Amino acid sequence: MAMILFTLAVVSLGGNLIAVNQAAAQDDPPATWLERAQRGGLDKVGQAYGGGEPKDVRLIVALIINIILSFLGILALVLIFYAGFKWMTAGGNEDSVATAKKILIAGVIGLVIILASWGLTTYVLEALINVTVNK
Repeated sequence: MAMILFTLAVVSLGGNLIAVNQAAAQDDPPATWLERAQRGGLDKVGQAYGGGEPKDVRLIVALIINIILSFLGILALVLIFYAGFKWMTAGGNEDSVATAKKILIAGVIGLVIILASWGLTTYVLEALINVTVNK
């Protein structure tokens, strides 16, 4: 089950990377990534890759972190649902119930850690952006 979820995640991320790569390739075909980055500046990534309005690197990092934490939250919820399904279909088998309880506890602990890390990350990134942008 975990292998199937991992394979689906890799395939979906691979499709996104291909789309981003194709969009970046339409910019200037002879230009290298270094030339595009130098043209746009290190803090203005969107300008270098033809993404319209230049985007700040801090905002891009925040977006990437939010996407990763969202994916992990979905994975934790799927794990909790799997544990509930395993528990309901245990049919009174104590070993299956014990395994389902362990999976359920691990999923809940993982979800709590993910939510706490999301809150901490949001707070730190907002504080960092407010200090550096809104001097």
